[in-house]
Amino acid sequence: NLRIAIVGGGVCGLTCAVALLREGANVQVYEAAVIWRSIGLGSKGPNALRILETLQVLDDIQARTEETSETSDTSNEHRDIKHASGWFEYYDASETVDPGVHRAAFLDALVQHIPEERTHFHKRCVHVTPPSTSEGPVAIHFKDGTTAEVDVFLGADGINRSAVRHFLTNSYRTDVDLFLKFSNTVVHRALVHASKAAAAGVTMDFSERPVCFIADRKHVIVFTIRGGSLLNVVASAESPAPYDAELPPASAEVSEEVITQELISAYEGWSPEVMKLLSYVETPAKWSINVVYPHLSVENWARGRVAVLGDAAHAMLPHLDAGAGQGFKDAYLLGKLLGNPKTNIENVENVLRVYAAVRQPRAQKIWDDSKCACDMYEAPVHDGLDGEKMRALWNNVWNHGVDDDMNQAIEMLVRDGAFRVAEEDNLV
Repeated sequence: NLRIAIVGGGVCGLTCAVALLREGANVQVYEAAVIWRSIGLGSKGPNALRILETLQVLDDIQARTEETSETSDTSNEHRDIKHASGWFEYYDASETVDPGVHRAAFLDALVQHIPEERTHFHKRCVHVTPPSTSEGPVAIHFKDGTTAEVDVFLGADGINRSAVRHFLTNSYRTDVDLFLKFSNTVVHRALVHASKAAAAGVTMDFSERPVCFIADRKHVIVFTIRGGSLLNVVASAESPAPYDAELPPASAEVSEEVITQELISAYEGWSPEVMKLLSYVETPAKWSINVVYPHLSVENWARGRVAVLGDAAHAMLPHLDAGAGQGFKDAYLLGKLLGNPKTNIENVENVLRVYAAVRQPRAQKIWDDSKCACDMYEAPVHDGLDGEKMRALWNNVWNHGVDDDMNQAIEMLVRDGAFRVAEEDNLV
């Protein structure tokens, strides 16, 4: 009977809503935009796909991606890195890897599983008032002057303007989000028609597997989408500035369209193959990558009956394609725990504390590994690439079981007495 609210209708918030609805929970979703937002979404590894399959939404998502079976299923293939000494295979996937899906298709598939009456648009959360009593409501204050009262409040309100992170970290007292930083990394994303690239003299075949070109502090990843008709180009450049707690404040302009010449100039001197490819890019989008840094503590992930998930909790660099997947893990665990019949108003604070205790160390590890991957991609080329270390990073992302977090959380809740288990109970 808990009244649960999610603020943020992105892929993480909607995945959490679907997970809760699968457990029969009473959940409402509040989205700041007037419609579902539509921007690109990166590739997803086997771990993320297993969660979507468990939630019974994967088939709907794949049906809307316009991908052929050849491009959406790269089982038992390799991802390669092109570097000075040749090719390096840095993972061998034993399960399906989805090389990319447009966020519009993703959202469209998810919303089909959420009743219309449970979604509310033009609702930007600006403030949170905690309960005044042990069982009193959490008050959510929206920019339009309205208020909602709920038992549990989950913040999936993204990296850049997370009112829930402000609340949990007390940042609202200074009016400055001390955990929102610019990563010193800029990414250009664009699409190139494969036929035009071939006509321009690009001879490399990108259809079999993604390819990554690397140089000092820069790399370019290319892979096919839409049945091989388009090349998705992701060009990343990192500033040589030190990466520590003194990172600069977040970039105000997160995404903007730029002229093709800006992208070409940024990679001047690269191989003819890359320069030909970049010359056919049309209207590239320039992304200034903001991150959550320093890491939120376990205590800042959940307080009382308010918790944070997804990018609002752990926005990271994109170099392991793991950010969205970690958000799915947050969402899945919250759905299973809050939807558990043993969760109630009396123990839900313990449940959220356990969620934070399980997910925070894991997400922080993947955050650190994503930065490590960036450092390896963009190290001086003469340093080569540590193949075993790269494999270890990918294995750590992909080989964490869907229910591993759940099993750990249930064990903690039983041990702490929050969940009392009868012999016939099945808590997972």
